[in-house]
Amino acid sequence: MAVEQQPLQHGAANGPGSEAGGVGLADRDGDEAGCGEGSLKYCFQVPANRIGNLAGHPAGQLKIVQEVITLVVFAVLSSTYLGQKLTWHYYVTFGFVGLAVFFVFHKW
Repeated sequence: MAVEQQPLQHGAANGPGSEAGGVGLADRDGDEAGCGEGSLKYCFQVPANRIGNLAGHPAGQLKIVQEVITLVVFAVLSSTYLGQKLTWHYYVTFGFVGLAVFFVFHKW
Protein backbone atom coordinates (compact mmCIF):
# COMPACT_ATOMS: atom_id res chain seq x y z
CA MET A 1 0.00 0.00 0.00
CA ALA A 2 1.66 3.20 -1.15
CA VAL A 3 1.25 6.36 0.88
CA GLU A 4 0.81 9.45 -1.22
CA GLN A 5 2.88 12.39 0.01
CA GLN A 6 1.63 15.90 -0.39
CA PRO A 7 4.10 18.36 -1.88
CA LEU A 8 5.70 20.70 0.64
CA GLN A 9 4.55 24.23 0.05
CA HIS A 10 7.09 27.03 0.13
CA GLY A 11 7.44 28.25 3.72
CA ALA A 12 5.14 25.61 5.22
CA ALA A 13 6.09 23.08 7.88
CA ASN A 14 5.36 19.49 6.98
CA GLY A 15 3.37 18.04 9.90
CA PRO A 16 -0.11 18.08 11.49
CA GLY A 17 -1.58 21.55 11.82
CA SER A 18 0.29 23.29 9.01
CA GLU A 19 -0.92 24.01 5.50
CA ALA A 20 0.76 20.80 4.33
CA GLY A 21 -0.82 18.83 7.16
CA GLY A 22 1.96 19.13 9.77
CA VAL A 23 2.74 20.87 13.03
CA GLY A 24 3.67 24.47 12.38
CA LEU A 25 6.82 25.78 14.01
CA ALA A 26 4.76 28.12 16.23
CA ASP A 27 2.69 25.14 17.47
CA ARG A 28 5.63 23.34 19.09
CA ASP A 29 5.51 24.56 22.69
CA GLY A 30 7.47 21.61 24.10
CA ASP A 31 10.44 21.95 21.75
CA GLU A 32 12.12 24.62 23.86
CA ALA A 33 11.96 22.39 26.94
CA GLY A 34 13.28 19.42 24.96
CA CYS A 35 16.16 21.44 23.55
CA GLY A 36 16.94 22.82 27.00
CA GLU A 37 16.95 19.35 28.50
CA GLY A 38 19.15 18.04 25.70
CA SER A 39 21.59 20.92 26.10
CA LEU A 40 21.76 20.47 29.88
CA LYS A 41 22.27 16.73 29.49
CA TYR A 42 25.02 17.33 26.93
CA CYS A 43 26.76 19.83 29.24
CA PHE A 44 27.02 17.14 31.92
CA GLN A 45 27.78 14.17 29.70
CA VAL A 46 30.75 15.62 27.86
CA PRO A 47 32.77 16.48 31.00
CA ALA A 48 31.66 13.22 32.64
CA ASN A 49 32.89 11.23 29.65
CA ARG A 50 36.18 13.11 29.69
CA ILE A 51 36.68 12.57 33.43
CA GLY A 52 35.60 8.92 33.19
CA ASN A 53 37.94 8.31 30.27
CA LEU A 54 40.84 9.89 32.13
CA ALA A 55 40.01 7.64 35.09
CA GLY A 56 40.44 4.61 32.83
CA HIS A 57 36.82 3.65 32.06
CA PRO A 58 36.14 2.54 28.47
CA ALA A 59 33.71 4.61 26.41
CA GLY A 60 31.24 1.71 26.16
CA GLN A 61 30.91 1.49 29.92
CA LEU A 62 30.40 5.24 30.21
CA LYS A 63 27.69 5.18 27.55
CA ILE A 64 25.81 2.33 29.24
CA VAL A 65 25.90 4.22 32.55
CA GLN A 66 24.51 7.30 30.78
CA GLU A 67 21.65 5.29 29.33
CA VAL A 68 20.81 3.70 32.68
CA ILE A 69 20.68 7.13 34.32
CA THR A 70 18.52 8.48 31.47
CA LEU A 71 16.09 5.55 31.70
CA VAL A 72 15.79 5.80 35.49
CA VAL A 73 15.09 9.54 35.29
CA PHE A 74 12.59 8.92 32.48
CA ALA A 75 10.80 6.20 34.46
CA VAL A 76 10.53 8.36 37.57
CA LEU A 77 9.37 11.47 35.71
CA SER A 78 6.92 9.65 33.46
CA SER A 79 5.27 7.88 36.39
CA THR A 80 5.23 10.83 38.83
CA TYR A 81 5.03 13.97 36.72
CA LEU A 82 3.17 12.63 33.68
CA GLY A 83 1.11 10.10 35.61
CA GLN A 84 1.83 7.25 33.20
CA LYS A 85 1.73 3.73 34.56
CA LEU A 86 4.83 1.60 34.01
CA THR A 87 3.61 -1.70 32.60
CA TRP A 88 5.31 -5.08 32.36
CA HIS A 89 7.07 -4.38 29.07
CA TYR A 90 8.90 -1.42 30.62
CA TYR A 91 10.20 -3.70 33.36
CA VAL A 92 11.31 -6.26 30.77
CA THR A 93 13.13 -3.49 28.93
CA PHE A 94 14.83 -2.37 32.15
CA GLY A 95 15.86 -5.98 32.68
CA PHE A 96 17.51 -6.07 29.25
CA VAL A 97 19.33 -2.83 30.04
CA GLY A 98 20.46 -4.47 33.28
CA LEU A 99 21.83 -7.36 31.23
CA ALA A 100 23.65 -4.86 29.02
CA VAL A 101 25.25 -3.38 32.13
CA PHE A 102 26.30 -6.86 33.23
CA PHE A 103 27.86 -7.75 29.89
CA VAL A 104 29.69 -4.45 29.52
CA PHE A 105 31.16 -4.47 33.03
CA HIS A 106 31.82 -8.22 33.38
CA LYS A 107 35.48 -9.23 33.16
CA TRP A 108 35.72 -12.10 30.65
